[in-house]
Order: sequence, then structure tokens, then C-alpha cells
Amino acid sequence: MMQKVSIVEDDIDIQDILKNHLMDAGYEVAIASDGVAGIAMFDDTIDLVLLDIMLPKIDGYGVCEVIRKRSQVPVIMLTALSDEENQLRGFEQQIDDYIPKPFSPKILLCKIAAILRRRTAENHNQSLLTYKELRMDIDGFHVYQSGKYDGQGVFHEFTQESVDAMGRCSPIIMNQEKDTGILKVQFNVRYILFYCQNLLRLKLLLF
Repeated sequence: MMQKVSIVEDDIDIQDILKNHLMDAGYEVAIASDGVAGIAMFDDTIDLVLLDIMLPKIDGYGVCEVIRKRSQVPVIMLTALSDEENQLRGFEQQIDDYIPKPFSPKILLCKIAAILRRRTAENHNQSLLTYKELRMDIDGFHVYQSGKYDGQGVFHEFTQESVDAMGRCSPIIMNQEKDTGILKVQFNVRYILFYCQNLLRLKLLLF
């Protein structure tokens, strides 16, 4: 799937430069010429925002503030304002980079690729829980041992239905041997997976 970059820029020439380079690099592009249009255009299909500061109607800081209330999508400010005060203000609004004009389109493309690559890796890692040689994919319901998937024993591939069912069971399984009378206690691995999955999702929602 093509990654989508939003360009919020009022200079038509710069719009064309950015659009042509981004499309040549394989990105889908959406363009807005003022702050109001930039906010209206933003949705969860946008993977990165290129944002000018000196925009009509609402400036780039206002646009960024609205975006940050909705999303942590990467934002690169691309502006003629190169002084330290404006750069610091941008980073206070949690932008990912600040590039003064004039800029190198090739360098910009490299920075965009690097930011999106890191974001993809971060999103992937959020779905993994790691303990020593074990890794649990909480979205795919897989458990890996020493980097390899093991479908035997306590390492299972789970379905949502099975985890939901185990979520209603006890985290501990106790069995008494008939011959010896010894009581064996085991952890319910599926219950633990269910619990960890929901705990991590709650943490992501809260923080």
C-alpha cells in the first residue's frame, strides 16, 4: 500500500516541487493551500504531514496543534522561518523535524523515508511482548521462542475466540494425580496471553 503524505503549503511552485518528487518516489500526495483546508483534509489515512508555518487562515502552529490532539502522525515543518525561536516552538509542539527553506528535495525525501521507517518499526514493536527468549505477538496471537515459531507444547497459535474463552477461565490450572494424590499446579498460558494483550492495549490507550 502506498504511503500518503499531506502537503500543507500555500506557495504553488513549492507545492508542485514537493508533489512531483514525492510521487516519483512512490508516495500518494494530498495538497492543501491553507490551514483550514489542511485540518479538514487530515484523517487517519495520512502517514506524514509536510507543514508550512506562514499559511492563510490558520498558521502552521495552529494546524499542528489540532493534528496533535487527534494523532501522533509524523509532522515535518517546511518553512522560510529559520530562526531558533520558531524551531523551538515547533519542537515544543512535538514535530518530527524542522527544515528551513530553501531545501534540498533529495535530502527531504531521505528524511521522510527515515521517519516513516522508524514509525513502521515502532508500530510493529508495540504489538510484541518480549521476555528473555520468548516473544509474544499480541495482535497475531503467536508466541515465538528464540526467534522461531513453535506450534508445539505450550507455544500456540491462538484465535481471538480461543483467547476470549480462556479469558473467562482461571489463570492457574490444578490437577490431582489419581495414583499419588499429588496436586500439580500449572499456569494457564492462554489466560496469561489474554491478560497481557488487554493490559498492553489499556496502557497504549492511557498513555
